[in-house]
Amino acid sequence: MPKWYLERGHEAYAKLMEYVRQNPFYAVAYAAAQGVSAPYEVQLRAVEELAMQDPAELADNPSLAEEIFEKVGAIDRERRAKVMARGARCYLEICGPDPEKCLTDQETRLALADCMFPPDPRIKGEYEGGKKSRDLLLLMLGDPEAVPVDRHVDRWICKVAKLYCPTKHEPGGRIPPSEYQKVQEAVRNVAEACGTTPGEMMVSAWVYGMCHSRIKRTKFPIVDDYYIYCQPTLEEWTEENWG
Repeated sequence: MPKWYLERGHEAYAKLMEYVRQNPFYAVAYAAAQGVSAPYEVQLRAVEELAMQDPAELADNPSLAEEIFEKVGAIDRERRAKVMARGARCYLEICGPDPEKCLTDQETRLALADCMFPPDPRIKGEYEGGKKSRDLLLLMLGDPEAVPVDRHVDRWICKVAKLYCPTKHEPGGRIPPSEYQKVQEAVRNVAEACGTTPGEMMVSAWVYGMCHSRIKRTKFPIVDDYYIYCQPTLEEWTEENWG
């Protein structure tokens, strides 16, 4: 991964933090929407609408989130709607009238994550609602050590960024907890060597991966920003490079 992409990652991470700072509940909605088995743009449509809702209404009425997921065309709606309702309740209980503390205090961030994504008693190292979703929540709330790892890691972290290649992972499939931890460790080691945070390194790898995928303009600031970050290199890529 070119060094200048670390600068892109730093810039993207800072912009993401600013976006969440304007509405901390956005982080909860974003984490809840992970796993709805829908294109990224569809997830973002749901996230944008969920983030504008009253957390109390979402907490009391899980069907509201399910209706929003259905309206934008997402599937696996019922399960993620329950995660959204639980997240809204946790947000109200832990962040309360001062949501800023969920962005600045690590203990409060972890308390919110543990409440929204409690440990799964059936599988060691897993969490109800997903470990990646939990780590993504922490990342978006400003935890610099958070490293969310998704099932596309074989492309972004391995083939594109060349940070680590999982050995016990089918491309596009579920990542075992042991491999998940190894990916996190690899990202943290590279981040330390590069003098940046694991969160920024992960965002850098994600942006780099996005820039080597087929990208189109959207109506959403975060995706549009990534598109802009990619502009300096898009012209260098020919059709066979997209893979």
